[in-house]
Order: sequence, then structure tokens, then C-alpha cells
Amino acid sequence: MTEAATGEAGFDPAGFRLTQGDFTFLGEDIQRPECVVALSDGSILASDCHAVVARIGADGRQERVGDGVELPNTFALDGEGNLFVTDLERRTVVKCDEAGASVVLDAFEGGPIGAVNYILGGEAPGEFWLTVSTQLPNLWDAISEPRPDGRILRLEGGNARLVADGLYFPNAMQINTETRELYVAETTAGAVARAKINEDGTLGPMERFGPEPVYEGAFLDGLAIDVDGNVWLTELARNAILVIDPAGHMHTVFEDPEGETLKKPTDLAFGGPDGRTVFVGSLKMKTIPRFRAPVAGMPQWHQRRQVTLNTGIERSEMTGG
Repeated sequence: MTEAATGEAGFDPAGFRLTQGDFTFLGEDIQRPECVVALSDGSILASDCHAVVARIGADGRQERVGDGVELPNTFALDGEGNLFVTDLERRTVVKCDEAGASVVLDAFEGGPIGAVNYILGGEAPGEFWLTVSTQLPNLWDAISEPRPDGRILRLEGGNARLVADGLYFPNAMQINTETRELYVAETTAGAVARAKINEDGTLGPMERFGPEPVYEGAFLDGLAIDVDGNVWLTELARNAILVIDPAGHMHTVFEDPEGETLKKPTDLAFGGPDGRTVFVGSLKMKTIPRFRAPVAGMPQWHQRRQVTLNTGIERSEMTGG
């Protein structure tokens, strides 16, 4: 690993590169770990189609948690540690708690919600942000023929409202709490958009952040933000990890076209005791790749509030440790 110089200006991604040897792997036999969440107690949660999530404790013990979701794509926690999950097959948002699984959202404005993809916990209690990647019945039609029919919804108290529209397959999101901006990866545009979060929870105008596209043929998926305001991304075509610095310049820090180390990387989550371990989700792998970054991630609300997974959610099959 080559680390960029750091100083008063912070981390400079222009000089940072990863090699295959910088990756280690966590967990085993996780089916489609699209989403990864790092908690303050040292545990890692990942989407797992064997259940709802796989939980890997700080001691290395792994267990499957939850039931009642057909295709658990992404998830977030509420203040009590319950899971709010996007079911990409049924196109619903499902809550998993000690009572089991229950549908929270399955329609919008009297019609189908669309391909609800990514869910992000907001700063207010009970607030979530949702990307709906397309209105088409078939996801691959929206990928093969890109169209701006994606949207962002804000969910609060079980009620959803539209806050952004006209996006190209919006996917992962994160909030920069310093600037109070929401960033979103637009997969089929191969680019990132951002907007100010207004006091009433609506969004200001979307604007492009960084190159459009980051490079020809790019399909962005995961997105995370570090404490210096750099935006970290995963890209599916080259199995790449990219960084866009605050000035909007894009840097490729790792790419693996043959898929020897990363295969279809999706989500990114900063965690670990110092916030500098980056965990990578994927569509094709059965473990969680991880690497060390020269800078810590911007703490998400569940990390700042030390939220842990509700122990009352159904558990099964403990391994490792």
C-alpha cells in the first residue's frame, strides 16, 4: 500500500494506491453481501440471503439474523437496533424486530414504489432515505438502456415523500454531516450527485460532483465519505475503488478487471477502533474484503450514537470465534 502524504490539508488521494496484498477477508459463506454496516461495538453486518443479515462479532463469531425478506438488498438500523431492509424482489421496505418481519412501505402515491434499492438512516429519529433506482419492472432494462426515472424518497414515521427525481439509477447514499449534503451514486450515469439538506428535510437542487462519467463505461454502486470530505466509490465494470476529492478530481486507488481480489464490489463502510478499516460489500463474493485507509470515515449516526443490533431478532447458526 502506498500512502499519500498527510498534513494540514489532510489526506491526499492522489498518492494513495492499494495492492492485492492490502486486502484481508472477513466471514464465510455469506450469500450476496451487497450491503455492509460497521457498528461501534466492533461488529460488522452484511446482507445475507441465507437470512437477512450476517453478523460478525469483534471476536470473529458469525451468525445469521432475521427472516421474512425474499431478497435483502440493503439495510439500516433504527435507534433500537431493529433492521429496516429493502427487499429488491418484492420491492418493499421491511422492518425486522423481535416480532418478526413486517412491511413498512410497499407503495407510493397510490402505485408501486418501484425498485427500492438503498436505505440510509437519517439524522432525525425514525428518519430514513431511500433510493428507488427505476420504475421499470425489469432492473436490467434500466441498466442496458439508461433513463432518468430514479428518485429519492424520505421516510419518516412510515410516511414517504419525494425529495429528488430524474436520476439515473440512484444507488448508495451518504450524508456529509459537516456540510449537510446528501451524496448519491448514480449507477448508469457513472457519476455522483449531491444536494443540500434543507431544515424541513427536503433537498435542494441536485448538482453533479466530480466527472460525468468518472470514466467511460463506469457503473458506480457504493459510496462512503471520509472525515476530509473525500467521496469513496465502488465501480462494477473494473471491480474498482475510486476516490473523488473535495475539489472534484477523481482518483483510482484500486482496480481488478479480472476479479482476482474484488468481484462486483458494492457497498463501502468505514469502521474499526480508529475508523480507518474499510469493509467492502459485493454481489458475487461470500466474504467481506477489507483494507486500511490513511484517513477515518465520517462517523454515521448509528456509530455516533453507539447503536447495536437488537438481540431479540431471530438468530441462527453461529460459527467461528
